[in-house]
Amino acid sequence: MNFFPKPPTDNLYKFLAVTGTWLMAFVTIFIMYLGYINHEIKKISIKQDNYYFHKNTVNDINRRLSSIKKGEIKRNVLDWTIISDGSIKETTFLNAAKKRYIERIKQYESKPRQDYNELFKLVKATGFLWVVYLIIAIAVFCFYFGFRYWYSKVQKLSDISIQHDINIKKLTIEKMKQEIALTKKSSRTCFARP
Repeated sequence: MNFFPKPPTDNLYKFLAVTGTWLMAFVTIFIMYLGYINHEIKKISIKQDNYYFHKNTVNDINRRLSSIKKGEIKRNVLDWTIISDGSIKETTFLNAAKKRYIERIKQYESKPRQDYNELFKLVKATGFLWVVYLIIAIAVFCFYFGFRYWYSKVQKLSDISIQHDINIKKLTIEKMKQEIALTKKSSRTCFARP
């Protein structure tokens, strides 16, 4: 079973039109793939933002705990904590929060990540985007001129030829009907003589 249909070889314009259509489909799929990669990069960016937020929060918690140990209760106060009095309740709360953030950091670091930056570097280094632009230009050219000339130079003439054939057949049928009518008339007169 062939995935791609056989190219039309009966007409150059039809071949151009079909080739342009396939190239446009290829370009559309490629652009959709780029959209998918862009979507994945946005997701990765959000996860990285969360990762750095968690790392910064752990650093803030460590600075606050260090200030509490030194007895500097007013330094490195975190505005998101319930209490900021340097008590055991605050340190317990901060240690529990630190543990949760460290767990999230470990989860992020343990998961494999796709490096799309290397893919973009490869595309840029090989000049593949110029190939895509060239394919787009060829696709538009083939699609437009193929269908345009296929219609104007082949299909229109074919339609006219078919219409002429229909008219000829109608006239032939009319002539045959007239000949049959004449034959019937002459056969009646032939048999009518005594």
